[in-house]
Amino acid sequence: MNTYEQNGNMEFGERVLRGGVGLIMMETVFLTPALTPAVIAGLTFAALYMVLTAIMAWEPLYTLAKGTHQHGETVKASVSPFPSRPETGGSHGHKKAA
Repeated sequence: MNTYEQNGNMEFGERVLRGGVGLIMMETVFLTPALTPAVIAGLTFAALYMVLTAIMAWEPLYTLAKGTHQHGETVKASVSPFPSRPETGGSHGHKKAA
């Protein structure tokens, strides 16, 4: 099942999860009064990053990770097709119905 958008690199389920976690992080920042400014800034930036990448359906770090793979690796694999079945009559040894 192909669930990728045309120009995106995230599946729908990952987008929903990422957006939900980002919104919960933003809610934590808004509703918790006892946070230090450093924690507020960190949670806000992380939450905005998660929500915006979920909306765009594009994660730049995934794209960077794809570029680091070595494309010259060879994999030993054998492909043997199934032999074709002989064409037989329709009865297959069964009696015909009356």
